[in-house]
Formats: sequence, C-alpha cells, structure tokens
Amino acid sequence: MKDILVDPIQKHYRKSLLIRLMATVLGCCLKRRAQFCGLIFILLAIGCDPFLEVKEIKKENGRTVFILKKQTRTQAFSFIEMDPVSRKHIKYVWDVRCIEWGRKSCPRFDRITYGVVPEGYYQNYPAQPPDPLVPGKEYVIDSARGEGTFGDSFKMPP
Repeated sequence: MKDILVDPIQKHYRKSLLIRLMATVLGCCLKRRAQFCGLIFILLAIGCDPFLEVKEIKKENGRTVFILKKQTRTQAFSFIEMDPVSRKHIKYVWDVRCIEWGRKSCPRFDRITYGVVPEGYYQNYPAQPPDPLVPGKEYVIDSARGEGTFGDSFKMPP
C-alpha cells in the first residue's frame, strides 16, 4: 500500500485563507469599527459548522465508532496517522469525500463508523477497505470545509 504524505505547503495555503479573513476582521476592530466588526464576526460564527471534534470512541458490532460533539457537515474528512513525537502527519489511512462538492450540499452527520462511508459521500482512499486503526497509535481526523482544514487528534484505545 502506498503512503500518501500530507503536503505542508498546500495545508498552509488552505489555513492561510481563514487566517487572512480573521486578520481582516481584527483590523476592522482595531480601527474603531467595533459594532460593525462584531456583527460580521457573529455572522461568520453562525455560518460555520463545527469541525469534527470527537466526544467518544467506542466499539459497536466489532467496528470503531467516533461519536462527534456536534452534528456537522464537511466536504471531506480523513483519518491520518500522526507521529507521537513531532506531532506531524505521517500518512493518510482513510479519506472520504462528499459526492456533491460544496459544503452546503453535503449531508450532516454526528458519528463516523470507521470504514463505513456515510450516505452522500464516497471513499477516495484507499481503493480497498481501510486498514484497522492500531491501538496505541495517534491519529487525527482532518476535516476539509472549504475555508481550511480542522481536526481532532486522538490516541486509539486498546
């Protein structure tokens, strides 16, 4: 199986769009336009779906299930193995994409069963079912939502 490495330049570019937007809002606030700026910030916050924050990891019918803190929709999500020392991404383990690209057209969900593709999504990587998650290894669930990537890291329980 071929490992897919995360391109740090592409990841930085996707995150930089959100950083530039936040800097614009902050610059607006610093120029004494606090009321207008506050309104913009509230509207942005309301329009943003939560990223994939894991509330609980459990086993159901022999499968690993990730219960999320909030219901969300995303254009794509990936399980990525992480180096425990450097905290850098090592390789993609499972990558799932929305069939209809565009965050608002993607179905909402509040749980991910590892290896089972949610309705309205397709498995982008690997071509076959993903390898099982290894107990004790660290992973991150990375969520692409158009304005950047966001993820919640976890250590796979035994």
